[in-house]
Amino acid sequence: MDLPPANERRTVAILFAGLCDFARLEGALPPERLCDTLDVLFRRFRAAVEARGGTVDKFIGDTVMAVFGAPVAHEDDPLRALRAAQEMHRETAAFAAECGLELALRAGVNHGEVLWGAVAGERPTA
Repeated sequence: MDLPPANERRTVAILFAGLCDFARLEGALPPERLCDTLDVLFRRFRAAVEARGGTVDKFIGDTVMAVFGAPVAHEDDPLRALRAAQEMHRETAAFAAECGLELALRAGVNHGEVLWGAVAGERPTA
């Protein structure tokens, strides 16, 4: 039996950011516009994360999870995550103004040890 490679302990900063009151937005926009809106905004979020050395782990509904410190670690990963969160807040405000929508973002960063590895043969995650 081939066993998957072992997970490894890593010290990372995890950034979770999600839109506030997303249910209201779901009810106010047709599904196609909502999808397009999230796509544009999430592309901006990805750029904010990647510009600071992080990796978008996943998008879940109206939320993004990003990892700083895996697969590549930096001495200042927590600071990078906080700066990405600040940029995501700025991008949300700018995008809301451009689209005439009421959008706000909540973000949180946690720093500590995780297991980093693949689950069920997928790409690595924390």
